[in-house]
Amino acid sequence: MKAKEKVNNFVLFDQELYKKVVAEVPKQKLITPSSLAEKFKLNGSLARQAIQHLYEKGLIRKVSNHHSQLIYTRATAVKEEEEAVASTKK
Repeated sequence: MKAKEKVNNFVLFDQELYKKVVAEVPKQKLITPSSLAEKFKLNGSLARQAIQHLYEKGLIRKVSNHHSQLIYTRATAVKEEEEAVASTKK
């Protein structure tokens, strides 16, 4: 029988980790809690909180909100174009 290796993931942000996440995550094409957990060694709940924080700041945008997986992408000019189209329809 194989024993599963215990992973030591962060459960709280320190200043250095927070700056790293804020700097690097908005540049990724695909942003999910599992990708953040793996790349930055975060636990799942901290990864979800980081994504929610970045979304509220407008640094990333939502692609899909499936019940088991949140999918986001970087905020690009596409968002600005969508807002321009919406304002012209009014």
